[in-house]
Amino acid sequence: MNIDLYNLSKKLYSKKIDHSLLLINCSIKKNFFDFNNKFKNCPNFLIKNYDKDSYIYLNYKKNYFRLAKFSKNINLKSLWIDLLEKNYTSYQLSIDLSNYSKLKNITGSEPKILSYEQNKILLDFENFYNDKQINFLINFF
Repeated sequence: MNIDLYNLSKKLYSKKIDHSLLLINCSIKKNFFDFNNKFKNCPNFLIKNYDKDSYIYLNYKKNYFRLAKFSKNINLKSLWIDLLEKNYTSYQLSIDLSNYSKLKNITGSEPKILSYEQNKILLDFENFYNDKQINFLINFF
C-alpha cells in the first residue's frame, strides 16, 4: 500500500484534524498488528510471560509498556486505538523542559508556557490526548 504521507498530513492539518505521522505511518505497515515484529522505527506488540500469566506489551526501542493480559480473543488494532482514544480537552500540563520539542512534534501544536520552575514547564494545553496519554507518548517515543 502506497500512501503519500506528506500530502495526507497537509490535508489533515488543513482540515484542522490533529494527528501523528509516526502513529499513522506505523499503523499502515504490513503486519503491524501482529505479535513479535521487529520494527526499528515503530512500536512492536510483544507477548511476555510473568509468573504464570502472559501479557501484551508495546515495545519501542528500549521502552516497554504493558497493555493488557494476553487472551486469544484480543484484538491488537482495538488495543492500539483504545490506547490513543482522543477527546478534545483543555488542561494544564507539566513536563520537563527537554520534552517540549517532542511534545510539539507529537501534537503539531505549540502550547503556551505558563511557568518554569526546576527544569519543569507548566503549559496551557489544548489537545485530543489526555495528560496520561501525552506523558506516555513523550516518554515512550
